[in-house]
Amino acid sequence: MPTGKYIRFENGEKEYYDLTKDPYEAESNPGSVAAETRAYWEGRMDDLRSCSGPTCQAAEDRPASPDPAAP
Repeated sequence: MPTGKYIRFENGEKEYYDLTKDPYEAESNPGSVAAETRAYWEGRMDDLRSCSGPTCQAAEDRPASPDPAAP
């Protein structure tokens, strides 16, 4: 089960919820995510947005985090 939820809206706004500490998503804190992890998630979202056909499967198959210990 995921321990974090990162959201990027079309307008550029970002939200992050640590679901272990905030399961009801009451307080967003996108600045609490390590820069490397945030960059990975942003890249993954960009890949999913721009993919088509087999490249979408490759984008979906990428791990959710660059480090399995990361949220």
